Amino acid sequence: MKNLSSDSSQKIPGREITAFSAALGGQNILYGLQVAFIMYAFTEFLGLKPAAVGILFIAARVWDAFNDPIMGLIADRTRTRWGKFRPWLLVIPIPIAILTILNFVNPGLGSTGNLIYASIIYILWGMVYTLCDIPIWALTSAMSRDSDQRTKLISIARIVSMVGLILPTILVPAIADAVSPNNQYKGYLIAVIILCSVGGPLMILAFLGTTERTNISPDRLSFKKTLHLLKINKPMQLLILTAVLYSLVMVSQAAQIYFAAYNLGSDNKVTIIAGLTLFGMMLGMGFTPLLAKKIGKRKTVIYTGIIRAVIGVIFFMIGYGNEIVIYCFVFIFGVFLGPFVALQNAMIGDTVDYAEYITGERAEGITFSLQTFANKIESAFSGGMVGIILTLVHFVPPIENQVQEQTEATLNGIFAMISIIPAIGSLIMIIPMIFYPLSEAKHAQIVAELENKRNNGGNNV
Repeated sequence: MKNLSSDSSQKIPGREITAFSAALGGQNILYGLQVAFIMYAFTEFLGLKPAAVGILFIAARVWDAFNDPIMGLIADRTRTRWGKFRPWLLVIPIPIAILTILNFVNPGLGSTGNLIYASIIYILWGMVYTLCDIPIWALTSAMSRDSDQRTKLISIARIVSMVGLILPTILVPAIADAVSPNNQYKGYLIAVIILCSVGGPLMILAFLGTTERTNISPDRLSFKKTLHLLKINKPMQLLILTAVLYSLVMVSQAAQIYFAAYNLGSDNKVTIIAGLTLFGMMLGMGFTPLLAKKIGKRKTVIYTGIIRAVIGVIFFMIGYGNEIVIYCFVFIFGVFLGPFVALQNAMIGDTVDYAEYITGERAEGITFSLQTFANKIESAFSGGMVGIILTLVHFVPPIENQVQEQTEATLNGIFAMISIIPAIGSLIMIIPMIFYPLSEAKHAQIVAELENKRNNGGNNV
């Protein structure tokens, strides 16, 4: 049986890893602008009411639930001489960069007009972003069948993407203050234009610098076949369920600002907490390929989940009286968050190979669209859980921008969201992984048989 790890045709060259990682970093510069500043821009620069912006965000996420699978189907039906996914990464980066800039533009249409403008631009931004987000992740499956190669690619690219994600938070205020200290709107807009001028072109490197190595059938997948692929793909279903259950773990990220503001007494300390968490995640992603190669991806997800649970329980028992201890715990917790963040994309790629082995058809687009959808559900659910828990522990919101004193029970409830609740979530999310059937040995056998079938001139298994 052919050993895929020794198959030079499936090796991803360093230049392609560099190009893909840079492209993902560029994409996350644009995404980071949205995550860090879109609420601020809509309320401060466009003059929109926070409640109206909140409703807009919810509506956009609901639409994403339909939009993502549609894009996945379109990507799977794409056939060009450049492949299925690379063409999208040539066409979409500049439009998404322009739309990102337009999100920060005040058209001067009054409160109602600005709300209509913001709604159109923001929802359009989400739709166009999907047109590049699904292809760029699906491309990881098309660049190589070698699972170790994909894990290495995604782990490195995820580290670069984290850098891209945090750059706007650091650079936008600094650039704005430097170029326009007396006009914040103008300064922010210039800063956004500069970062979009970098992020958009970087994304094109995913088209220019990569190769799709998985051969595909010239026939386009029918909707019926696509549904069948999803139905029979049990490993994919378990992985998507794991990603959704991961929401309980991510409650800790959504609650960090409240913990910093109320338990530690300063919302500025969230920068330290978030920074240490991100640095820990990047470190965790760095050792993920070695760990996954030694014990397998499934065991890596399970063992790191158990370790996070232990860390969370100990953290909860110790309490939050010592800030140095807090910072140590959030950093270590971040280290063991990194492996699952890196591995879920590689494991989705493995499930694409599994479905092809069973049916003879590849459907990277729709499969990865379910993962992006699960990630959006995760984000929405974790934020919603924070709101529910704050209500249950009788959190008192600010009155006329004045922070209110909270009871000890409320502070303990907030602390629970960054300690014991993520610990419980870490245990719950590994339950589907216990039943995940796609081991490294099984996947290697699947890929070897697929390659052997192709080398013998067949397309279907």
